[in-house]
Amino acid sequence: MKIRLFILAVIFLLLGLFPWRDVLQELVICIMEREGSSHGLFVPFITAYFIWVKRNKIRKAPLHFSAVKGGLLIIAGIVLFIISKENQEIALPGLSFLFVIAGSLITLLGWSLFKELAFSIFFLATMLPLPQPIYSDVAKWMKELTTFACVSLLHLFHFPIYRDGFNIFLPNTTLVVGDSCSGIRYLLSFTVFSFAYAYLFKKSITARVLVVITALPISLLGGILRLSTIFISAYFIGPFMAEHRPHILLSWAVFITLLFGAIGIDSYLSKKVGDASLQATH
Repeated sequence: MKIRLFILAVIFLLLGLFPWRDVLQELVICIMEREGSSHGLFVPFITAYFIWVKRNKIRKAPLHFSAVKGGLLIIAGIVLFIISKENQEIALPGLSFLFVIAGSLITLLGWSLFKELAFSIFFLATMLPLPQPIYSDVAKWMKELTTFACVSLLHLFHFPIYRDGFNIFLPNTTLVVGDSCSGIRYLLSFTVFSFAYAYLFKKSITARVLVVITALPISLLGGILRLSTIFISAYFIGPFMAEHRPHILLSWAVFITLLFGAIGIDSYLSKKVGDASLQATH
């Protein structure tokens, strides 16, 4: 076991240092600069927790060589990497790296152990930024929707705000809603956390799908609340509340509130459903 793990570690190191070095470096930059993968910083830690949860099953999984299945996956990863060389995006070469890792693991440790690690390995794909055309289209759609909904909501409370496209006019300042305020970062982050939450706490396929689907409305709500909070703060406290540092703090506050609020609501509803099912059984 130790020898096989050592060989795997050497393979992963060589792959990361040579053919996939540029891809991994660009991924780190995207995460650190919050360009399409601001949530990526948390993914390795969540993945490590997945593996820790399954540690007993992993220890008990029989070890054997599986060159055919592993080799096919390695070949698929290499082919995907070659095809993606002409593409400027890192999603495909990043995915090809995971294919090669998975194939190497199957080859040296066997299919039985890989089945216990499969979700954890491919969950790492959530670190990869969306291709730029898709990211831009989704960001534009979400920006239009959240800006319109936010201003409409504030008008209901007679808040002094006027919108001209993405230009927001307040009595004491003028703001512009940028792509970073569209809510797409919320969408990516909530989607990633919904995958993790569904995997850890939901048993049925239906329940897991429902959890993942709710990431979209929660993200839209988050975008609306964030813009509303920023506009209200800029008016009542001062325009500086729309600057970078206060903007980030307000964004995180909304995100954390919605994340734990959604978990709390789901826990409450799951308990209610469970209690109702138990009573119906009796």
